[in-house]
Amino acid sequence: MINAKRIIIFFLFIFLLNYCKSIKIFEIKEGQLFRFIDHLEEKNIIDTPLKNLIKNFELIEEDLTGKWKYLPEFSDPKFDVWGVSTEFPVLGINENQKPEGMELLREDRSVKFFREKDEKDEYWKWVKVNKIVSITSHKNYSGKLRGVILKENEPLELDVFFPDSEIILDIVAVNPNVEISIPIVKVYLNNILIEKFPVTRKKFYRVREKVKIGKYKLRLEYSNTKYKNVPLENRYVVIGMIKISSPKDVILLFHKKEELRPSKLNNKYKVRYYAILEQKVSSLQRKGILKLFDIQSKYDINDYDIKSNPYQIKKKIPLNEFHLNILFSPPRSEYKFDLKISSDSILEFGCGIFDRNFDRQGNGVNFIITLETEKERKILFSKNLNPFKNVQDREIFMHRIDLSSFKNRKIKLSFITEREEKGRNSKIEPAFWFNPIIYSLEEPKKEKPNIILISIDTLRADHLSCYGYKRATSPNIDKLARDGVLFLNCYSSTSWTLPAHISLFTSLNSYYHQVYFPFQKMDEKLITLTDILRNNNYFCAAFTGGGYLSAKYGFAKSFDTYKELKIKGNVSLRYDEVELLSKDLLDWLENNKKKKFFLFLHTYQPHDPYANLSSIGKLFLNKNHKWDQINLGEIFNEGKNDRFSISFTPEEKENIIALYDGEIRYTDEYFIKPLIDKLKSLNLYNNTLIILTSDHGEEFYEHKAWLHDHSLYNEAIKIPLIIKFPNSKFRGKKIEQTVRLIDIMPSILDFLKIKYSRFNLEGKSFINLLNNKKDSRIVICDLALRKFRNPYPTVISLIKGNLKLIINKRIISPYVKKICSNFKEYKVELYDIKKDPKETVNLAKRREYQRIIRELINTIESYYKEQKKSETQEVELDKELKQRLKALGYIK
Repeated sequence: MINAKRIIIFFLFIFLLNYCKSIKIFEIKEGQLFRFIDHLEEKNIIDTPLKNLIKNFELIEEDLTGKWKYLPEFSDPKFDVWGVSTEFPVLGINENQKPEGMELLREDRSVKFFREKDEKDEYWKWVKVNKIVSITSHKNYSGKLRGVILKENEPLELDVFFPDSEIILDIVAVNPNVEISIPIVKVYLNNILIEKFPVTRKKFYRVREKVKIGKYKLRLEYSNTKYKNVPLENRYVVIGMIKISSPKDVILLFHKKEELRPSKLNNKYKVRYYAILEQKVSSLQRKGILKLFDIQSKYDINDYDIKSNPYQIKKKIPLNEFHLNILFSPPRSEYKFDLKISSDSILEFGCGIFDRNFDRQGNGVNFIITLETEKERKILFSKNLNPFKNVQDREIFMHRIDLSSFKNRKIKLSFITEREEKGRNSKIEPAFWFNPIIYSLEEPKKEKPNIILISIDTLRADHLSCYGYKRATSPNIDKLARDGVLFLNCYSSTSWTLPAHISLFTSLNSYYHQVYFPFQKMDEKLITLTDILRNNNYFCAAFTGGGYLSAKYGFAKSFDTYKELKIKGNVSLRYDEVELLSKDLLDWLENNKKKKFFLFLHTYQPHDPYANLSSIGKLFLNKNHKWDQINLGEIFNEGKNDRFSISFTPEEKENIIALYDGEIRYTDEYFIKPLIDKLKSLNLYNNTLIILTSDHGEEFYEHKAWLHDHSLYNEAIKIPLIIKFPNSKFRGKKIEQTVRLIDIMPSILDFLKIKYSRFNLEGKSFINLLNNKKDSRIVICDLALRKFRNPYPTVISLIKGNLKLIINKRIISPYVKKICSNFKEYKVELYDIKKDPKETVNLAKRREYQRIIRELINTIESYYKEQKKSETQEVELDKELKQRLKALGYIK
């Protein structure tokens, strides 16, 4: 009896111990920022329709026995690959994620999905057939024309996979020369012609074909025009899109290789999956189920501290100009958290309904937050939103609640959404809580500063007064420089916006992060500055000019809120963009002054076109100037003009430079000045680390070209770097040693005493330079020109000490080392940039520098041979982003 009691007590103790462990109480301490989105787990979810959302769809079960077909093209030495077509398209998010509820069974035992595979087991994959085929990596893809240029003897070839069914190919083909040419596009599958069509003014062409399951080579060819004597440069069409549609998907089974492969699989196989049946679509739409599933399937969040995402509740959604972190909460949802408030704290949150069509009929949602203590349960917040009836309810509503009265107490907070109209048939609306957080009002003893990182796009260092420029372009930037540290020799990693900013945020050169082209985006696995600061209790926000800083390229990762400028209406560019940025910025500072924040600011204001209409924008123009504004990108895209062939008169060139300088002065007056004034008025200036830099410069025909992104001369890659430290530490210092854009991230972390060695950054902290220590580094810059896809990079620059080597690989062997033996034949340039900062005297032609050039080339070769390479993903440009990039001159 005694032993039985002991056993009962023992098991009761174990149960209570595990129960206490399962109830995790989060403590809000001084200086802490608590994000609910980071800590939401399965146990916090009391209720949500997202739990069983998939069960609203049709569960399909198919017997696959005897239906498998051997696919030798996918097989390898370890596995034979078999394929089978499904009866319906599988309801799933993407091929790398197992569709919810989908299961493949062999003899009634589950076969593992490829993400769960064991080398000893067979496993399966799902192939989604309905898709838009990616063509952006093709060698003839043009970012400006937004498609593959199809020419004679230069076909577009793609590997595609089809099921047993009729497939539909929807092809977007554009003929820019329709007035003089009507070419033919021929479509082949495995070298068999299946269709041909003339490309006229029409853009959309449809091809139908019955196929068997397997891998196919899809080829599109340009054929002779009906018109004779068409100039060679006009013999092309642009393939903008290829979309595949099919009523079926494919399952691939990777079967362990046997000594003698069977002619067919004799085991009993069946599959279960969910599908949308056509006859149920209207009912699912009416109830709001399709909308919920669409949101649940999209808008992934990859922020650094988010480890799990039950039912895909955590999202990063695009809403107007913002990308916001949300807890997706269609009613009825309830998420409950156990907390201990150990410092004076504020609960901050927003709420809204995620819909782009408020003109339809819809239901309102009740948003409720309850707070429980050991003695009482009270409603902290209650609000009804119905954006379908009330225009004002279409905004995001931000709220703050002081929790200081609950200091040193344990509480339970519940976030609840309920339908305004209850009933089984009432529509479920896509409600959400915007980034609920609790932040402490009490600072720890070792207080960390706020951080503001400013990137002024296309800003040349030598056009700022503090760098010795003849014009007073930057009086307020000059004041910041006097209050901080001026780095006299800072270099970017390339000469255009997208890869340079990825280098800024990852401390990696382009060859590591591998983003060389406009259709590539940052690998989400790369660690960014924002990731680390977010992990160290910084609230992270960004206000950018969009375009190549769009969230689509991965920049919104780990930001609590990320704004990219989107001009409303038909205009994609405004001369006063920096004023719009400044207004938003000042409002944000006012509302977030009590947080510890990291703020990233970016503007395209000095970028072409130079179209500032203000008096400041025209400040430096001569009396008899020709242009009040100019769009060089537009001029160079007209006819046969390009940035290399046009040589303006000296007066015209001076006019253009004066307009560029006016943009800098305008940015200085309407952005930098209000920012500094606001920080001082809020008493934030002294405790804020401010970094001002750029991504690249601008060329004004110093080396026979205009604009940027085609060369690596100093006017394109030498950038300003000014850092104002807290309490103006190191005030007035000027650093002559060479530093790099990739050094900014580790230097910020070093100054904050945040350890970063485990993140494998390429950059190197320059904080020791501020203490008069000697330090040296080499600078690697490179560029992949759009017309030369492979090999890349195409242009490489190395700076070591006073020497700068430039190798132009457009006309040399793919392997740099091969040029060592006879590099006089190739485009190799060497400059002493201390004696010759404008790079006018090429020393590569002199015999006494041959050995040095070989040594520098060996350094370059070693770097590219040993350097790791990241994976890149392709980005889809939506209509708004295309318009923005077009306005900036990046695409046609």
